[in-house]
Amino acid sequence: MNHLTLSAKITLGFALLLLIAAILGGIAVVSMKGVEDGAEKLAKVYVPEAAIGNNVERYSLLTMYDIRGYSMSEDKALLASGRATLAKVKSYLDEAKMHAQKFSLPALTKLEARARENVMKYEALVNETERLDDQLDEAKERMDAGASLYMRNSNDFLKGQNNAMVEEITKGVSKGKLQDRHEKITLINDIIDLGNDTRVNNFKYQSTGEMEDIKKAQANFPKMAQKIREIRKLTKRQADLDRLKEIEEGAAAYRSAIESYVEAKTNMDRVGKARGIAGDEVLSAAQETAKVAMTQTQEIADEASHDLATASATMIIGLIAAMVIGIVMAFLIIRSITLPIISAIRTIQDANNQVVSASNQIASSATNLAEGATRQASSVEEVSATIEESTALNTQNSDNAMQASKLARGANDAAEQGNVKVQDLMSSMTNITEASEKIAKIIKTIDEIAFQTNLLALNAAVEAARAGEHGLGFAVVADEVKNLAQRSADAAKETATIIQQAIDQIKHGNQIAQDTNESFSSILDQAKKTADIINEIAVSIKEQAEGMNQIATAITDVDEITQQNAAVSEEAAAASEEMNAQAIAMMESVEEVAKMVGLANEGKSSATRTSHLLEHKQM
Repeated sequence: MNHLTLSAKITLGFALLLLIAAILGGIAVVSMKGVEDGAEKLAKVYVPEAAIGNNVERYSLLTMYDIRGYSMSEDKALLASGRATLAKVKSYLDEAKMHAQKFSLPALTKLEARARENVMKYEALVNETERLDDQLDEAKERMDAGASLYMRNSNDFLKGQNNAMVEEITKGVSKGKLQDRHEKITLINDIIDLGNDTRVNNFKYQSTGEMEDIKKAQANFPKMAQKIREIRKLTKRQADLDRLKEIEEGAAAYRSAIESYVEAKTNMDRVGKARGIAGDEVLSAAQETAKVAMTQTQEIADEASHDLATASATMIIGLIAAMVIGIVMAFLIIRSITLPIISAIRTIQDANNQVVSASNQIASSATNLAEGATRQASSVEEVSATIEESTALNTQNSDNAMQASKLARGANDAAEQGNVKVQDLMSSMTNITEASEKIAKIIKTIDEIAFQTNLLALNAAVEAARAGEHGLGFAVVADEVKNLAQRSADAAKETATIIQQAIDQIKHGNQIAQDTNESFSSILDQAKKTADIINEIAVSIKEQAEGMNQIATAITDVDEITQQNAAVSEEAAAASEEMNAQAIAMMESVEEVAKMVGLANEGKSSATRTSHLLEHKQM
């Protein structure tokens, strides 16, 4: 290897390292190719499959939630939302079908078909739910119409019997007729009570769905018919007989509507259960789709982990071998390069030491001369700067004193104006206090009116309670009037409290304004005295500034001569230092090369001399 040049030796070493790196890189590329294929399958096949399954599951849950809410609340907005989300479920199923066909996924194809079948069932059940909901609404309208016909005619019949009872008592009819009339009134009251009980149990069934409640309601219809037959035996007037017939017709219509409602309600429950089963099947298929995709993802991840572990072991072994080979080659190349250089470095060091010693002596003499001139120039500059600074400060103080005098006069004028404004403020706050007290009296009057309105509302509620059913509307109005009176009283109390707090704060502000007025008066007197003193200071500082300007002119002439001497000395010192710096730079370059070839001990002597030279310069 000794016959090779330096560039050839370095090229040979790098070529061997590049060859080893190429071998290791090839092994890594082959291993990473398998990982890349697995990652591509994850990105294009199994991750989209899992996303499709999750989307189907998510929108299926949203659909079931909206449709269940619609079946419970009959809100058409929920029905429209459920159908919109169901359409999204279908679109994701179409996406799943296309994905399965594109990548030949038999498991996804099977699950998609199963989910689609149950989605179609669910959609049909949703349509059936809407139809049954319309049927329930129709049955409710029929129930309301039948119950209204039944109760209206029953109340009219009772009213007629009560009026007839009053007339018969006035005319003094026989006791037997009065007993018949009383019995009819009793029977019609029983009919009304049966109607009310039927409606109450029907309402309970609609809210709770308990069959026991609707059975109680249906059990009242035979009792109604029996009561009507009994009262018909005692009735002779054709108008009353016609009204009894209308009562029977209303009861029959109410009963038929209840039976239709019960039938639709039963079918609605059946459809709801079937709808839940179909929805659960769709969710199950979506979950299995996501599970299959996650299983495949886990398998590919395990394979990728194994490939990466193999590639890592190969790279570690290859790197260890490359390091051993590199160390051996580096030792041989360095040994062949450093031996010839060491001899040349020793010769250069001896010659350079002599140059450094001579330049050091020249630089030392020039430096001493330059330092003396520099110190003299620096002293003169400091004196000149000090005098200029003092002159500038005196001038600035004179200007500031004049400005302070003007500002003091301005502050005096502002204090006088502030005193006038405070007087106006005190007058305004006094007027505000009087207005607030007047408002407090008005609020008290509103509170008394609200109290009287509340009493009137209570009396109206008592009279409505005595009037019974005919006074229900008036009772509602009385209750609203009571609420408004209570709210007015509360608002009046709250407003009175706020106004009282405002009055207290205004009184406190009035006191503060008085204190401020006294402070302004004191400030006004002190401002006048301050203005007089500042005016005297301004005149004195102006005279002092003129004297300092004369001294500064004389020092400027001395400073120019000193600066010329210092410049000449510095030029001589700079030339000697430049020569010394070039010698030191050459010394440092030789030492760097010496360190590269292992001559560290010999380089220490030159480094010591360089350090000594630098210390001498600083001194």
